[in-house]
Amino acid sequence: MLLNSIVELKISGDQTERFLNMCSYHKIRLFDIQRREQNCFIKIYADDFFNLKDICRKTHVKIKITHKKGLYFLILKYTKKQIFFITAFLSFLVLCIASRFLWGIKIEGNQTITNDLITDYLQENGIHYGMPLSQIPIYELKTNIRNTYDEIKWVSIYLKGTNLHITIKENDTVKPDSNLSSYSDLIAPENGVVDSIVVRQGTPMVKEGDEVAKGDILITGKVDIIADDYTIKDTYLCNADGDVYLIYEYPIQEQFSLEYLLKEYTGNEIQRNKLYFNNQLIPIPYPPIPYIKYDSLTENIDYPLNNILSIPISLKQTTYREYQVIRKKYTSIEAEKLLNKKLDKIFLSLEEKGVQIIEKNVKINTNSAYSSATGTLKLKVLCNRFQAMEENK
Repeated sequence: MLLNSIVELKISGDQTERFLNMCSYHKIRLFDIQRREQNCFIKIYADDFFNLKDICRKTHVKIKITHKKGLYFLILKYTKKQIFFITAFLSFLVLCIASRFLWGIKIEGNQTITNDLITDYLQENGIHYGMPLSQIPIYELKTNIRNTYDEIKWVSIYLKGTNLHITIKENDTVKPDSNLSSYSDLIAPENGVVDSIVVRQGTPMVKEGDEVAKGDILITGKVDIIADDYTIKDTYLCNADGDVYLIYEYPIQEQFSLEYLLKEYTGNEIQRNKLYFNNQLIPIPYPPIPYIKYDSLTENIDYPLNNILSIPISLKQTTYREYQVIRKKYTSIEAEKLLNKKLDKIFLSLEEKGVQIIEKNVKINTNSAYSSATGTLKLKVLCNRFQAMEENK
């Protein structure tokens, strides 16, 4: 009996008694029957309610549900709401679970190395769509890509949402061609210490841990052929080629005054119109601008005839806004933020050049007049500067 749920009905019509008799004939259980004015009010079990359709059609009575009560209707009432909340909860749960996996790979900055080549490399190293984000080795992946492709001098890899972003900076220095008649040496671009050296062609002139000065030869294109008795049997020339990483210190010194000038508009402004015929200014006498310091903004003015007639007349309106220059002073917190922004630009510029920042030793000092950032950065760079060999100069 649909969990003993009850429906209260209002019966109206001329054949109400026939309706009640037919319900009794069809063994439909009615109870608490009441007559109020010309209407009849009855109660019926919910499972019998669905059998009234044919009886109503034959007796031409109208039925109106006045009240429903019982466990069945209570469940029905809250089931719709529960379905919504359950669906919303499941959707949120699926979204949370999906946000822990990789669904996109975006590659930027590459020119000679294609996206397909990098994607194939990632798949060979176990990086694929649908894998957990926690299992992506970001640091190892950056190192491996730099070591695999000689064309890449700098790569940035980071996760944003469910996407893996790979930004590549390729070498803009062309290595010497071995077919050239002039041979070259690989030299140090800065004063520093050799961190590592790999020679592909030529003779190494330094080893790991050596201190070098700017311009020192790291790999020479002069190769000696040693005989069995350790004497030089022959010598040939080539273009030096190899990977030499140099660690050096980069000085940082930024300073600016805490006082600065700021425009403050007074709110006073005037407007002047200028008339042009065939792009020639037609002079209109105006008194001089009454402001000492002001900004001006000029804009074209559309007038109705301009859209109808093709006449070479144009009208421009210039607005002059008065301002005063006031002196202001940065607080120590504001000065520190400005210096940090400048330092971030320096760091980003170095990284874009393929330089790795190993250590930052920069201090910010602020006094009553100036704010300064001083210190050094310990950098690691791949040497890619070549010079013609002395024998060929």
